[in-house]
Amino acid sequence: MELEPPAPDADSSDRIHRMSAELRRFTADRQRRRREFHQQLASAHYRSVRANLLLSVLTRARAGTLSTNWRDSLALRPTEHPAAAMFSSGDHLAVREVADTPPSAWEPHSGAGWRRALETWFDATNDVYTALEQVWLETEQANRIRMNDQREAARRLRSHLGWAKPEPRISPPSVTDFPHSAPRLHIEAWYRAGLAGGGEDTDWVDWLRAQDNEASHTLLYRLSDPDNRWQIEHLPDYWGPPARTP
Repeated sequence: MELEPPAPDADSSDRIHRMSAELRRFTADRQRRRREFHQQLASAHYRSVRANLLLSVLTRARAGTLSTNWRDSLALRPTEHPAAAMFSSGDHLAVREVADTPPSAWEPHSGAGWRRALETWFDATNDVYTALEQVWLETEQANRIRMNDQREAARRLRSHLGWAKPEPRISPPSVTDFPHSAPRLHIEAWYRAGLAGGGEDTDWVDWLRAQDNEASHTLLYRLSDPDNRWQIEHLPDYWGPPARTP
């Protein structure tokens, strides 16, 4: 004769019910936070792609290699990482938005004159780095919040389940240096060198020496080659600079 298992008492039933409800809440909360984190990543990816694409255009504009019809040939390299495929719609939007950028004085043959072209190029490039820094800061913050939320959710679940296991050790995100300080120095050096290339009385190399940091030392080392100095001072012909000789 088979014996039926004993029916749980009221306290056990209530505990099981509370445990099940907490597990459901934990799962739903985890899924919600995962969706929010994915949306944040998608937004950051789109803005980063847009900024870097425009930065590439601005770099070619200053170097004198940007074509007049650059909007028609604007494209991204195919992604090689499978995880990036989920953001492909944002990539296409970024390309369209950069292609729809209003005409500016830094573009080839704008007729604005070399000084105006250089000034707008410098402002636009700094705006791009400001956008990239904002994306970086928001991504760092989102990662920290996600880690703290996961730890707190796990703590609450263990408490409701009555588990006495110690809280797992989670290393905090590593502190990284702000990533765009060196490029900003290079951009300002390129701007000041352009002023000298246009005939302005400015000693941009002395300014660079006064910065006295790793980025300035690296650039000063490159300038030991006279050809490199001439190239960084050179203004694109399509900006209409005054004639100069090497």
